[in-house]
Amino acid sequence: MQKELKALLALWKRTRSPRVADLIDRVSARFEVKPVRASSVPARVKELQKLAARAKTDPTLVLSVLATEWPGTWQGALPMLRAVLRLPEDPRVARALAEQVDATRYDTWTSKTFYRPLFTRLNKLGDSRQLELLERQLSRSKPTYYAQDMRAMEEQAVKLHRALPGPGVLSAKDETRVS
Repeated sequence: MQKELKALLALWKRTRSPRVADLIDRVSARFEVKPVRASSVPARVKELQKLAARAKTDPTLVLSVLATEWPGTWQGALPMLRAVLRLPEDPRVARALAEQVDATRYDTWTSKTFYRPLFTRLNKLGDSRQLELLERQLSRSKPTYYAQDMRAMEEQAVKLHRALPGPGVLSAKDETRVS
């Protein structure tokens, strides 16, 4: 199963196909997800960093990394975000980052330190399936500091995701891999 997931991730990295990303989600649903738990935020972040390092070679662990509870402040969450940003290109990471945008979790004038690298990675991943969530969250009212500093980044993310190619057609060779 891990071999199948690695092959799909390699194919997605090459094609950015939403169909392949959906298959990755289906295969991933078969794996046990164990979010990191610890007695304190620093301990949880430290354990998450270790798990994220292992997830670079074992993609079955990515969802456990992504399912871990985010700290209550952006400063506490920044080391966790950095670990997530170092994960290999993966549509599951794109979804988790888009969900962070939607959550609008951190609202201080300094939280752009957290959101800038998040938007950069989200845009680089280029998972067109995230467009709907990114567009929908644009219409919501946001806290003042967040709206002031992040609105342009949100709009840019939507613009970039709108410009992504559609589902496209896989080559005959790739088509046999996903069938």
